[in-house]
Amino acid sequence: MEKRMRISLFVSLILILLSGSVNGNCRYRNDDFSEEIFSIFADFGCYKYTQKKFFIDGGLFRNISTCLFDAYKLPGIILDDKCEVFHHNNSRIQYLVRESFVNEVYFERWVDCCEDALQCCQKMQQSEQEDGSDLCPALWDGWTCFSSAPAGTTVEYPCPIYAYSGQGPKCTHFSQKQCFNNGTWSVQTNYATCAINQRLISRTTWHIIVLGLSVAVCLPALVIFFVYKNLHKFVLIRNLILAIVIRSILVIMSKKLIILDELVQEEDTVISKNGVPCRILSFFEKLTANAVFTCMLLEAIHLHRLLTNIFGCRKGPSGLNMMYYYVGGALVSILTAISWAIAMALANDQYCWVVTDGTDFQWINDTPRLLMLTINFILLLHIVLCLRKTFKYNPNERHKYIRRTAEVSLICLPLFGVPFLFVAVRPETKSCPWEQFYYFVSYALEGLQGIFVAILHCYINCEVRRTLRDSWWKLMGMNTVADQHPAPVIIQAESHLLP
Repeated sequence: MEKRMRISLFVSLILILLSGSVNGNCRYRNDDFSEEIFSIFADFGCYKYTQKKFFIDGGLFRNISTCLFDAYKLPGIILDDKCEVFHHNNSRIQYLVRESFVNEVYFERWVDCCEDALQCCQKMQQSEQEDGSDLCPALWDGWTCFSSAPAGTTVEYPCPIYAYSGQGPKCTHFSQKQCFNNGTWSVQTNYATCAINQRLISRTTWHIIVLGLSVAVCLPALVIFFVYKNLHKFVLIRNLILAIVIRSILVIMSKKLIILDELVQEEDTVISKNGVPCRILSFFEKLTANAVFTCMLLEAIHLHRLLTNIFGCRKGPSGLNMMYYYVGGALVSILTAISWAIAMALANDQYCWVVTDGTDFQWINDTPRLLMLTINFILLLHIVLCLRKTFKYNPNERHKYIRRTAEVSLICLPLFGVPFLFVAVRPETKSCPWEQFYYFVSYALEGLQGIFVAILHCYINCEVRRTLRDSWWKLMGMNTVADQHPAPVIIQAESHLLP
């Protein structure tokens, strides 16, 4: 039996030799090996240092055996009384490794790690290794290929993808490895500097807080609009607030149940399981986000038609059948969300669909959203130009024009979603602080939209306040007193536009 094992091991090593030539030694951690031996240790190292949460039932470690060959103790697995060395070109080992991962993505990542190690070995063979105590030689540490470095220094290399659960951060983190004064490397590489969890937890928590505050502020406004039927003219604003609330609740659920779970838990995370419920949650999150942008566009069209008619900047019927716009907006929202879900299911069915890095699928939803924001900006610009045209013939009304423009802009900006244009495209930066600043600003704008809409168009709106006051008087058994002073609004006939 031992003879058969040695023969099988010998054949495996011959196959490895055929896959590449040996021009010199390669250093794995602090030991020198020939290329074929290095490749076996490196392949097992790539598997050994993989995060445990990516394995099914702890992986293959309980099955790992030691195979002796020419004084080397090589990692392998006993299969049919034969010792199969742990190498990524061994088809039987490949099958077992693939089945041990929770997802095909992590198997492919392991293969990439093995190939990177082999390239590092070939790079070491091609370069001349300088001897001496004043230089630490090049090596592969298990994840990263370190070049030779002067003794007594600490070198930094960009953190590899293998240190992360998903696609890794957009900004650059660096691992650190110390080269001692005697020309030897520290056995351990400091990958703690690659950690992004605390940064992600901070901005995810901030996102949950601002969205929770938005929901708390918006819910009373929804109750008011649904309870008081005389406020039916606010139906577009009510629908926008409703879409914001539903979307905010779904995002909070996604952040709490999926993202924070991945950042805090070590094993059996929701993302690693990639179950159907979390993918359904991601789908409805995208759908409601599309609905928010659609509602903003519908409100922008309605206000633009109303204001430009009153200021005499356009000709045509003042009435507007919004039903066609509702149907069109609903179709765009639903079809884009379904298209995105199909693309994710077919080509990127992983990470609960919350990670789209490495693909362009995010543009399936983002393209119509950006188009809607652009249309809203054009409509707002036309409204401002309309006001300018109205007051340009009277220089004495310049201050009134400025005030009216500011009022209209204050009303329309949160409704039209124009501030989102400033954070619509995430900047490509290698600076982690700047990336963090972008996310904090973006999440703040997202949360403040619902708050501003609820405050400006509900809580301080004169018509809403009169309705609530009359309701209070009736509740207290008092006679309703007619308001003697008309609301200070731009448009007397449409007092619901302004507070």
